[in-house]
Amino acid sequence: MNLKKTPIALAIFSVLSTAHAADSAKTNLDSVIVTANNAPQSLKSVTSNTTVITAEDIESHQYQTLQDAMRQVPGLTTYSNGGLGTTTSLFMRGMGGKNILVLQNGMQLNDPTLTDGTTNFANIMLDDVERIEIIKGPQSGVWGANASAGVINIITKKGGKRASVNFEVGSNNRKKLAATLGAGNDKVDFTFNFSDLSTDGFTAIKKYKTSGAGDEKDPFAQQEASFNLGINLTKQQRLEAFIKHGSGNSESDYSTPNTSSSSTYESTLRQIQYLATLGDLSTKLYAQDSHIRRGYPAYSSVYEGKVNQFGAQADWHYADKQQANFSLTSKQLEDLQKSNSYYNQAASLNNTNQLFGERWTVTEALRHDEYNQFDNKTTGKIGTKYHLMPKVFISANVGTGYNAPSLYQLTNLSTQTSKLKPESSTGYDATLRLFGLTLTYFNNEIKDELVTDSSYKYYNQNGTSKYDGVEASYKRSINAINSDFTLNFTQQTAKDKDGKWLARRPEQQGDLTFDYFGLSQTHIGVQTKYIGTMYDKANQKGANIGNYSVTDLVADYQVNKHLSVYGKVQNLFNEDYTPAVASYESDNVTPKYVYNNGGTLWFVGVRGKL
Repeated sequence: MNLKKTPIALAIFSVLSTAHAADSAKTNLDSVIVTANNAPQSLKSVTSNTTVITAEDIESHQYQTLQDAMRQVPGLTTYSNGGLGTTTSLFMRGMGGKNILVLQNGMQLNDPTLTDGTTNFANIMLDDVERIEIIKGPQSGVWGANASAGVINIITKKGGKRASVNFEVGSNNRKKLAATLGAGNDKVDFTFNFSDLSTDGFTAIKKYKTSGAGDEKDPFAQQEASFNLGINLTKQQRLEAFIKHGSGNSESDYSTPNTSSSSTYESTLRQIQYLATLGDLSTKLYAQDSHIRRGYPAYSSVYEGKVNQFGAQADWHYADKQQANFSLTSKQLEDLQKSNSYYNQAASLNNTNQLFGERWTVTEALRHDEYNQFDNKTTGKIGTKYHLMPKVFISANVGTGYNAPSLYQLTNLSTQTSKLKPESSTGYDATLRLFGLTLTYFNNEIKDELVTDSSYKYYNQNGTSKYDGVEASYKRSINAINSDFTLNFTQQTAKDKDGKWLARRPEQQGDLTFDYFGLSQTHIGVQTKYIGTMYDKANQKGANIGNYSVTDLVADYQVNKHLSVYGKVQNLFNEDYTPAVASYESDNVTPKYVYNNGGTLWFVGVRGKL
């Protein structure tokens, strides 16, 4: 199902040109409370380009992993080196995973033992998730290091009365059991979540232009459990505790099929916080840590990292619709196997003013970070949003960001340097929303980027990498046919200091989502993702692995208020696209072995709720 660049662009923008039609979306997200500026506030008052994926979205579109949910977000690109559990990459506006700070309830998921401090995207499941906030643009002025492209904050379900269980089966002997139980009163509340997913999988690597049938399969299994507890000490004081543990094992291939490489993964998140409200002042004291352990039995290798953080925050509503947030944090990143670590202390200030009856919003952020092993950084951002009408606004943001050297990079120095310093970045974007249409232009630059020499040792290179582009999104509810319609399109460039294209960044991408509710108690949805020109190697070398589209089909039927059945077919038309190339023929253009997308996959399930 190849789509040519010009037809899809014309089709998308011809539809976008009808954006003057009334915006009657069923869910009003403007009133949703988010943490984009590290303090609770309505989405309407956030100037940064922010996307919120709710638990309802996750359930109706049958998103299983963070990667699934990110595929439909404008400006985000993702691919895996095989099936579930294999290495997964995520790009935001062309910038890689090291530039994206990933949090769960404010706790850092970036792995300090990975070479560039990115996140294990393959192991993030969504069964206990209430919403996902994606904040694009430099956010280091709010969140600190590794937020130069943006932030993904995953918020889990809070305590309260709820109970659900669902069971799934699918292709490749896929089986999943997930359950949620919650209860509470005005004194105490809790939520417990559990999930167990396993599959025989499919071969991660296959010979180019073959199905991979007959090659060995690469299985995957992962279990997760989380517990959220809240105790109301008084009407103004609350104590919250959260713990989550996940473990899994997977197999993948290296270079060729039938070359099994197994790995294990373990993650533990722990957080305790004290919340108090004193009139117009809300305060929070917290302690948290994240512990990640990765093992590779075939190589007798173990990687074990930990992030410890303590902090205090104060959110002051000093006037009507005027809000300031103060924050002090202390963080330690550790490599437990190598007994290596560094420390970070930070102070930050955020301010948001809503003026003229909430029509005009102005926000500012300033943060100073101090480190014991490399240079300190001061970053900030300024944003503004003006509503000409309730569904019409213009906004603009400018900010600075940085990426801290990872523990691995600090101990693997090139002979070209005696000391590493943080990468620094600047970026801005401007947005126009006109009823259901949203148009955004973005521009980001990174200086002093950390790269490797011929011996794979790290140094800061001179020069500036540049990323810019346009994002377009159109959302509409078509009440006459009981349907919702979403169309996204991104045109971008991602180039290094020499003006050469970076690898595996598509020049354009788009997606179409159509949800039909016209049948009694039934929802049917179709999602099509288009990837334009994209080369496997830098400087547009190697194979062009883009110019394809993939369609998923979802459906669910509400049997009664307590029981529903659902299903999903991924890659409905069995598109033989290539996520990435594993090795090449002698011409370095024709792929020899490629990573496998698995072809058409499906699962069905039943969900019970009280």
